[in-house]
Amino acid sequence: PVPLVPPALGGYPPSSGRGPMRYPIDGQTILITGASDGIGCAIAEQLDGRAGKLILVARREDALSTLADRLSTPTRIVPCDLSTADGPSALLRAVTDESIDVLVNNAGVTLGGAFADQDLDPVIAMLRLNIEAPLRLIHGLLPSWRARGEAAVLDVSSVAAFIPCPGQCAYAATKSFLHSFSEGLAGEWHGTGIRMTVLAPGSTRTAFFRRGGIDETKLPKNFQTPEEVARVGIRALERGAPLVISGRTNRAMDLAVRLCPRALTRRVARRILRPLITGEARTVDA
Repeated sequence: PVPLVPPALGGYPPSSGRGPMRYPIDGQTILITGASDGIGCAIAEQLDGRAGKLILVARREDALSTLADRLSTPTRIVPCDLSTADGPSALLRAVTDESIDVLVNNAGVTLGGAFADQDLDPVIAMLRLNIEAPLRLIHGLLPSWRARGEAAVLDVSSVAAFIPCPGQCAYAATKSFLHSFSEGLAGEWHGTGIRMTVLAPGSTRTAFFRRGGIDETKLPKNFQTPEEVARVGIRALERGAPLVISGRTNRAMDLAVRLCPRALTRRVARRILRPLITGEARTVDA
């Protein structure tokens, strides 16, 4: 269950006493970035038959087309690389005539390895995708949302936002930014009709690690499926929850991190993620 947060802090709106008020997203136009596979694909599939229209965004047009062909909901695909300087602006131009009710900022990438061994250009592209793209998309859509007085955003963050991540320093920092930014917006938007939910999954069985040059077999094995994470995120969005952590293990880890001294947290994180620092968890073709 998602813990209740006082409304004054951006939590659930008041209800009739039968639990948190729900905000159905049925029949709405929903834009999902990073929709070609993984969590974004699972969200699209679980909203099939519920959404009024789906707008699916990713770099790979063929993967988007394959997904769209499987869906019964009216679907538009928008191939777009949000890691480029013009990517978010190009997407906003492409959807100018759409009335978007829900934005799912799911697109993201990681890079594994010691920071000193990484080329800077891929790191900058990761910052653009993980930080700049959600910020610019939200900012670009806000005027229409404020005029309507109703909208919703689901930002997909990570439990990496809560802990130091040697071997993924820059990635974890991007998720820390997104997490803080999203929770701050939840407070700013309270009572406006625009709501924010930030979803923090842990390790998930997708191509995410492989694309970041990471051999996930060398990492802890507490993986969730994309379908499990998607269900948690959609349910939290409908409840108006500002934050949800997917998975009991991840919620327990979050609590432990809050209670433990930071020095101990750093030592434990370094021990767990040592394969990333030393290169043992780097894939051959990365």
